[in-house]
Amino acid sequence: MFTKTLNRKILLIMFITAIIPIIAISLANHINTSQAYSELINDQQLTIQNSVTSQLTIASEDLLEISESYASNEQLISALNSDDREQMASVLDGIFQRLKEEHNLEVFEIGDEQGIVFYRAHNPEKFGDDKSGDQAINSALSGESQAGFAFGSSGLNIRAFIPIQSGGQTIGTLQTGLNDVFLQNIIQSLSGVSISLYNDQGESLASTNENIEQITINNDLKKVLTGETITSEDSNYIVTYLPMFEPTQTETIGFVQIKQDISDVSRVIAQNEVIGMVIVLITLVFVIVVSVLFSRGISVPLKQVATNMNEISNGNLLVKDIKYRGKDELKQLSDSVNSMKNNLKEIITNVSKASKNVSNKSEKLTQSAKEVRDGSEQIASTMQELSSGTENQATNSTSLFEVMEDFEAKIQHANNNGNDMANMSTDVLEMTQKGSQLMHQSVSQMKTIDDVVQTSISKVEGLQEQSKKISTLVKVINDIAEQTNLLALNAAIEAARAGEHGKGFAVVADEVRKLAGQASESAQDITSIVSSIQSETGNVVHSLNVGYEEVNKGRNEIELTGQSFEAINESVTEMATKIQEISASLREIANNSHAMKSSIEEIASVSEESAAGVEQVAASAQQSTSSMEEITRNAMELDELAVDLNNHVKRFKL
Repeated sequence: MFTKTLNRKILLIMFITAIIPIIAISLANHINTSQAYSELINDQQLTIQNSVTSQLTIASEDLLEISESYASNEQLISALNSDDREQMASVLDGIFQRLKEEHNLEVFEIGDEQGIVFYRAHNPEKFGDDKSGDQAINSALSGESQAGFAFGSSGLNIRAFIPIQSGGQTIGTLQTGLNDVFLQNIIQSLSGVSISLYNDQGESLASTNENIEQITINNDLKKVLTGETITSEDSNYIVTYLPMFEPTQTETIGFVQIKQDISDVSRVIAQNEVIGMVIVLITLVFVIVVSVLFSRGISVPLKQVATNMNEISNGNLLVKDIKYRGKDELKQLSDSVNSMKNNLKEIITNVSKASKNVSNKSEKLTQSAKEVRDGSEQIASTMQELSSGTENQATNSTSLFEVMEDFEAKIQHANNNGNDMANMSTDVLEMTQKGSQLMHQSVSQMKTIDDVVQTSISKVEGLQEQSKKISTLVKVINDIAEQTNLLALNAAIEAARAGEHGKGFAVVADEVRKLAGQASESAQDITSIVSSIQSETGNVVHSLNVGYEEVNKGRNEIELTGQSFEAINESVTEMATKIQEISASLREIANNSHAMKSSIEEIASVSEESAAGVEQVAASAQQSTSSMEEITRNAMELDELAVDLNNHVKRFKL
């Protein structure tokens, strides 16, 4: 290991102490420098971005101002009103050439009020195409002037869209556009910067670089096309993407790339890093040299101290004293080592004498301890046997107590069941007696019912005889009615023979005949009713006879049941008496078992106390034996230690 020696440890500590601040300072300096350069680059990029935006805005405003001045040209308005393309050409050709030379225009286009191209000064042969779908054209037709980036047949450039008005009405539009010279003018005002224009598909439309390729539309560029400004940076370039809106500022049609070369700044940062590393290495070399010189001034005296301490640890107390001329802590350490050697020499001499005395005394102590230990072992053996017997007695007593406790619980349970049985037998006896009384009452009631049924049969039979008599009387009444009817008929015949003198008698005879007919009908009704009564009376008599037979059977059965209840009552009474005797016996057994359990519990308690006392005595004897064994062992160990100490003392050279 590198840190095995003190010299190397000192070198390592000084190296770490020096290198950490250097690295920290260098790292902080590098971070601050990088941040400063980064802020400078970002500020410069923002300035360039603002400058480009400002110059594009100025170019758009200048173009808009120029276009507005020509949109009010009377000759141009007249040619458009007259729909004379040749007149328009004569008016615009000179104007377009002058604007092309003075203001770098490359588009000068006139449209009618329908959005149809009327004349192109930059391309007179092409006209008639419909631009009514162009939002900027529609805005100009609505009377609003717009300027900004726009696509046309000549490509992408800054364009202005101006309404041409006559008599307060819009009769057409003027569209003008700049060539890409404005980009070169912007680049000339900036150094180390390239500007490129791209459409929304990433295709290059105009650029200050000769070698420019199509850009893939990634997520960042998608954000730019939604109106955001995105800036990215690598070791050589910092690039800003600006959204490029069409003149109405409502839709992005592409983006502007501003690319700044920062390779020189990255090179300066790399050079600063190299210089910092060189400074760190030089500092490390200086620290190592100083650390080596310093560590040697400390390690050499310490090696001498370590050598003497090693000799002392090996028992050589005859080594020479250390001589150190300094006055620092190493001087104190050297003097302390010399003093320790002399004191240790004196202590070892005294220890040698004491170890011999201890060895002699420990031999005598060992012999005495062995004799006491043998006696204690004999006592412990005897007490152990006595303890074993007492424990068995206590265990058996405890087992007997547990059995007796369980027996008492069962007896108590049987006693409780006996009491419950006695109570239940008493209840059964009472219910049996009540049942016997009820049976006697039932027998009496059945006799009463038998008498009532017999009386009912006699009365119904008498009723049947009376109805027969009524039938006889009704028959007599019916015969009388028939005779009366016959007499009334004869009287009517005689009254008819009498003529006028017999009319009154004829009326009476007719009434008598009617009464006789009614009496005959009533007699027939009574006969029918009496027949029904006789029939029902016969049925009642039959039913009463059947009921009487059943009542007679029920009375006999109840009498037999009453006799059975008498026998049950006698048996239950005898059973209740026996149960009471059993319950009394169980109570007496329960009391005796409780007394037996108490006696056994006392015996078990005394046995346990005896066992505990014997065990305590045995434990004391065992403890005495253990103590004497411990004393013997300690005495033997003391003797061994004394011998060992004497052997160690002999290692020292005094």
